[in-house]
Amino acid sequence: MVVRLDDAKPVLSPLFDQLWDCVTSAIADYHKLPADERLRHTRRTRSSLINDYMVDNAKKAFASRHPAITFPTIRGRTFMMIGNEFRVAFKKLDSRKCTRNIPTQQALAFVNQLQVPGLSMTNVVVGYQWNLLQTAAKGVFIACPVGQRNEWDIEIKAPIVKPVARIPDYLERSEPEVKVKPKLGAGEGIAQGVQNDE
Repeated sequence: MVVRLDDAKPVLSPLFDQLWDCVTSAIADYHKLPADERLRHTRRTRSSLINDYMVDNAKKAFASRHPAITFPTIRGRTFMMIGNEFRVAFKKLDSRKCTRNIPTQQALAFVNQLQVPGLSMTNVVVGYQWNLLQTAAKGVFIACPVGQRNEWDIEIKAPIVKPVARIPDYLERSEPEVKVKPKLGAGEGIAQGVQNDE
């Protein structure tokens, strides 16, 4: 049974900022590879490497901090399990926010929401759409596939960085340093080279 969007949001939204970072950092890491090496990659190789980076980033972000999130590998493919509710795959998305897969039995079972024996979870994809130049993500999404379409999808926006609280000027300034000049006695001013008009 596919979880409705209204029920999915409360579970998934606390993970949005970290998921956005997992995806966008993976793309950035790919573009850090030497240009001559990237030129040798097919689109499939590029997608596969970015996928590996996304999974690795997710493990680093969630595995030790969220006991309910695990990363089992099933038939050579690593998923992120969120409790007993969601099984997450990381993928590149097309213009319809759908995945393009080699139609293996496992891939078809995932997009058609066929359940793994002993589990009752909704399958979702965390993925990205390329910008026009394919240099960065145009968008990052969580999509819930049902066959050739999505039951629902959510765009994950870039985290809002809260501005650092500015210290008010009056707290930032230190007290002005008071310089006290000793009053010169008779004859001292001349001795120190100070002219007295009186």
